[in-house]
Amino acid sequence: ATGEAFANTLRHYSVTETDSLSKILVKKYEKQPEVLAQLGNAYFRNRELEPAKKLLDLAIERNPKAAAPLIQYGDIYKYYWNMPNSLDTAYIYYRKAIAVEPQNNVPYERVADLCMFKYKLYGNRQTHADSLRMRHVADSAVTVLNELKRQRPDYPAELELGGIYNRLGKFRESAEAYSKVRTRLEDYQYNNYALDYYFLGDYATGLATA
Repeated sequence: ATGEAFANTLRHYSVTETDSLSKILVKKYEKQPEVLAQLGNAYFRNRELEPAKKLLDLAIERNPKAAAPLIQYGDIYKYYWNMPNSLDTAYIYYRKAIAVEPQNNVPYERVADLCMFKYKLYGNRQTHADSLRMRHVADSAVTVLNELKRQRPDYPAELELGGIYNRLGKFRESAEAYSKVRTRLEDYQYNNYALDYYFLGDYATGLATA
């Protein structure tokens, strides 16, 4: 809530006023890296990268074991994906977040999303080398979600896995993943789930699922 309020302030007030407020908030929340990360996110959303990075660096300095500022750093580099080495840098930050908080589902999901983002980029070019890269990043997306599942057996990683398998045309694997979390599916996921059976030729199950 603090980060969102600050983001709204950034949009409507002068630099001097927001910088003064930032100093007050940093002093108040200096021992809470998650809040500092949200303040950095607010600057990032306002396209003010240097203040954003300063707050994220401060958050990491205050608590190197907190995942939130590392995730936010990864998000920044992913947003600027067309800059040299930006996606690789985003991956490094997400992996650092996993290392410090292995029970946190967010960085795993960010890595999977990053991999599928690369999958789309390579698919748009479609050279032979890019086809090989597509296969590699798709496998990496599945691998990291299975890694999350090992860390958090109770967490419904199958929601993400089902979508990835469906996108890759692996309809049997998609249906198996979705079936494990059927009661938690949203409408679009139910649609994918039903289509999985349709493409497998199991029309009756597909209709029943729909």
